[in-house]
Amino acid sequence: MSDSRLELQRADYQSERTFAVVCTISVVARAVIDLCQDHGFVLHPAAGNVVLLDLPFGFALRTLQSLERTRRRIIVVTWNTSAEYLEDVWALQPAIMLAGQTMEAELPTALTQASQGSRYRCTGQCATALSPPERAILQGIALGWCNQQIADHVGIQEKSVRNILTTVYMKLGVDNRTQAALRYWGRQDLLD
Repeated sequence: MSDSRLELQRADYQSERTFAVVCTISVVARAVIDLCQDHGFVLHPAAGNVVLLDLPFGFALRTLQSLERTRRRIIVVTWNTSAEYLEDVWALQPAIMLAGQTMEAELPTALTQASQGSRYRCTGQCATALSPPERAILQGIALGWCNQQIADHVGIQEKSVRNILTTVYMKLGVDNRTQAALRYWGRQDLLD
C-alpha cells in the first residue's frame, strides 16, 4: 500500500464523522451504533471519537482509570446521576460526559463537538457536597475496600478514614457503608 493511500485511510478514521464504541453489553452498543449511523457517522474501531458506555455502572470509571492517554477523544455516556460518581469520572478528563437520559438527543452533537476539541459535560444539576478527599474515601467504600485499604490508597491513617466516613455519611444522608456505596453507584432507588 502506498504512503499516500495509508495517509488517506488514517485521515478517514480520524474524521469527525467516525466513531468507535466501548461497551460490555452488546445490545446497548448496537443501539448506540445505530443511533450514530442514523446521524451520518461511520463506525471505525480506530476512530478518534470513542463513545464509552458506562454499563454496567462503574465501567467508565474503571476503563478511564486504566486507559492509556492517547489522542482519542472519549465521550462518556452514563446513566448514573450520583454527583460524587460524576465528579470522579470527570476528573479523569473525558472530552465530553453525558449523564441521565440525554444520550439520544445529545450524542450526535457530542461526537461532532469532541472532534472539534470541545470539552464539556451535560449532567444536569448535580453538585457534590463532598471534598475530593471525601470522594476518594467514598469511592473506596463503593469499591468494597476496607478502611485500611482506603487509608493506604489515599495516604492517611486508618483512624482518619473512620473519622472522615462519619462526615461523609452525614453529608450524604446515609447511615452505613452499604447505603453510601449504593448512593455512589447511582442506585438511590434501592435506599427507599
